Amino acid sequence: MRIIIELHADATIGSPCSCKNGVRTTQCHDCTQYDVSCNDCFLKAHRNLPCHWAQVWDSDRGYFIRHDLSALGFVVHLGHNGERCPNSANDVFFTIVDSNGVHSTKLSFCGCIGSGERFEQLARARLFPGTTRDPRTAFTFTVLKEFHLHNLESKKAAYDYLGALRRLSDNVFTADVSVSV
Repeated sequence: MRIIIELHADATIGSPCSCKNGVRTTQCHDCTQYDVSCNDCFLKAHRNLPCHWAQVWDSDRGYFIRHDLSALGFVVHLGHNGERCPNSANDVFFTIVDSNGVHSTKLSFCGCIGSGERFEQLARARLFPGTTRDPRTAFTFTVLKEFHLHNLESKKAAYDYLGALRRLSDNVFTADVSVSV
């Protein structure tokens, strides 16, 4: 029990980050053995893990608050291996549904010649668009595979599976977790 409690109150909070440029405030429960770091180091480490939740220490409240990475200024960049495209347009508010919940994030599409339509760029990033015309919602290939297995084994309906994912996002205010296709 002591170890479980320690996971929610790290002694290194407020100490200098290993980068020497910030203070340790952010941890990741989706990663195995992730050290608490500053927001900048957290975002660098999660550049290609956009569906991990950021646990950010709130010193006023005295506990961690879970945020989507976009709350820390993160933008998912498609193409260029996660780096910003020199020809990208404005960032788009986007919903990504993953096996650990529903994420509201910002996404930047590649604007280079030959980069393909938006739905093609999403598919290359292992995100299945909710629609082919101006997509604003996508489902990770992982969540689609997991739903398929749940449906085969337990005949779980998509509505019920999405309800569980909404609870993973916010177990108290599930109605506030929006998934529009």
